[in-house]
Amino acid sequence: MPCCFFAQIILAQTAQTITVNGDLDKFYPVTFFDESWNANVATEVELGRSNVHIDADWRGSVIARFRFHTTNWGSKSNFIDADIHQDNSVDTAHSTFIAGWKDATAANNAGVIIIWLRGGGTSYICKSDNNVNPTVYDGVQQPLPYKEPAGKDPVTYIDNSYKTVIDPYVNRRGVSYTNSGYFNGSGLNYFASTVGIGMSATGTSKLSVNGGINIASGLDNTMPRPAVSSGTITGEIRGISGTGFHLGDDGFLRLSAGGGSNPATKTFIDLSGYMSVGGERYMSLTMGTAGKERMRIASNGNVGIGTANPQAKLAVNGDIFSTKVKVTQTGWSDFVFENNYTPMPLAEVEQFVKQNKHLPDIPSAKEVLENGLDLGEINKKLLQKVEELTLYIIQLQKNSDAQLEMIRQLQEENKK
Repeated sequence: MPCCFFAQIILAQTAQTITVNGDLDKFYPVTFFDESWNANVATEVELGRSNVHIDADWRGSVIARFRFHTTNWGSKSNFIDADIHQDNSVDTAHSTFIAGWKDATAANNAGVIIIWLRGGGTSYICKSDNNVNPTVYDGVQQPLPYKEPAGKDPVTYIDNSYKTVIDPYVNRRGVSYTNSGYFNGSGLNYFASTVGIGMSATGTSKLSVNGGINIASGLDNTMPRPAVSSGTITGEIRGISGTGFHLGDDGFLRLSAGGGSNPATKTFIDLSGYMSVGGERYMSLTMGTAGKERMRIASNGNVGIGTANPQAKLAVNGDIFSTKVKVTQTGWSDFVFENNYTPMPLAEVEQFVKQNKHLPDIPSAKEVLENGLDLGEINKKLLQKVEELTLYIIQLQKNSDAQLEMIRQLQEENKK
């Protein structure tokens, strides 16, 4: 009995050669049967070509292992995991042999997966514990495309033809897993090359992420919670809270540099979406240097420099040095020169000044101390006073001219 069992294993693991014809720059669909589906275990298949000189002077080599379980019209435990190692250091334009794969049984029970393999007469050794029945759809051995049954009443099909580009989920040298992974080791997980999450790793960046990043920390809204997460908007970076007494959509995100163990030398930017203790950073953006807040954009859009409670669109607690300030002002004081305008008589002005210690329509020292100055409004009022003063001077000039004329006439009379 043991001898028979051993013979079955040897027979099942007998390798066979498959050749994919067509063009060298195309990848053609090859189906593999999930024979172990009814045995309630996964099917495994290995594809390889160790010798780089097979089929050409330098075609390249590949060693790949696929472990899979098909949907077969209803199984939710389906997956395709791949471990691929390939190279062609001479013909770099054809350095890969596998362009992608898929479960071709979403709406049928054909029990096959498709693996797209490079054509051009490239041969592969196929080895499996099962009868995977590799079938090549290269337009020579089987017609293109492979028609995947997609429905019934009426029967429809999905056409699976050749590929010319590598699918983004294909790890050209390494593993590609259908589902998530969990690493529970206490040691260091080391990645020497680039890492892509949700995308292929690009450029020289060690980490490329297409989507959100979530780093949860903190227990409640009294603790700092540096976090980054995707929101409902694609590409959004959002601070989120941990597991505590606050909404999961709230949060606090701090970007800081320097400082080390000395907070007094730290530069930081805080983005807050939660009501912290005292509400000092409620839905605001704050920036600081030397460990102290220097600037804030409040939740109402007001900007404060040197103040944490800006009461205007721009509030500055300190000096401002500028080469030019332009104030947009509606209405101006040229109405003083209209024909129907009559300035306050000087006697009334004198009485008002004696009583109030400031000019009419001009704020008092107490009002300025309490409320500050509206630069546009005070300039308009000051110009109004200058224009009224001009009217007074013009009137005085007229009075002076009239008096001079009367003196001249009296002098003429005295000469007679």
